[in-house]
Amino acid sequence: MYPNPASSRLTISAPKTINSAAIYNILGKQVMSIEINKNSESIDVSNLATGMYLIKYSIDNAVGTAKFIKQ
Repeated sequence: MYPNPASSRLTISAPKTINSAAIYNILGKQVMSIEINKNSESIDVSNLATGMYLIKYSIDNAVGTAKFIKQ
C-alpha cells in the first residue's frame, strides 16, 4: 500500500487477487467500499477528510487490515 500518507490516490497491491476493500474512519464508520477483483488498484481518496483511516481488504478467504493517513 502506497503512498502513506496519501493525498489523492492510494494504491493497494498484493501477490494474489484482492477481492474487495473497505475504508473506515478512526471511529469505525465505513466511509468507502470498493470491489477490486485484481492484484492492484488505485483508490481515489481525495474526497476523504484529513486524518487516519483503516483499510480492510479480503484476499481469498483471508481478511487483513492496514492503517493509512490522508493528508
